[in-house]
Amino acid sequence: MQKNIFPFLLLLAASMTTSFVSAQKAEDIRGYWMPSQGTSIVMIYQGSDSKYYGRVEYLRADRANEADGTPRVDKNNPTEKYRTIPILGYRMLKGFEFSTDDKKWINGTIYDPNNGSLYSCEMSLMLDNKGKPYKLEVRGYIGTTLFGRTDEWKLVNPANYTTGWVKFQAANNTGK
Repeated sequence: MQKNIFPFLLLLAASMTTSFVSAQKAEDIRGYWMPSQGTSIVMIYQGSDSKYYGRVEYLRADRANEADGTPRVDKNNPTEKYRTIPILGYRMLKGFEFSTDDKKWINGTIYDPNNGSLYSCEMSLMLDNKGKPYKLEVRGYIGTTLFGRTDEWKLVNPANYTTGWVKFQAANNTGK
């Protein structure tokens, strides 16, 4: 009896996963996401061109400013004119389109202000057992996805990050 139930359970688990993945919609990615380093919160939103973008909406207070109290800027950017743009409010994810076939957000880029590098990027949304988004796999790569790194971002409620965090204020930033 035990030999007969294992294939059934395996099939059931696979069908549940498939139903969650196929239920994804492009807009499911919208929200506030914290990269694994835990020092920022990125708001992912849909632009007027129907593509998806991500802006640094919150920085941990100890990362928001330089030692002299001025806002932390994109000092590692290879383009000199962008080196004075604050990280808080920076649009670091650009131009993602949702692939209905792959259930991924593709054809976008991610910018890493820590080293001033721009990477091709794709993102995959992970759903919990109730079909709700909870984790985002963000893969930055050069050329092909084989040559890259995946970071897991968790969905967060910004209301829980008021103490010890600095929120983006649109009037203080050009938003590149």
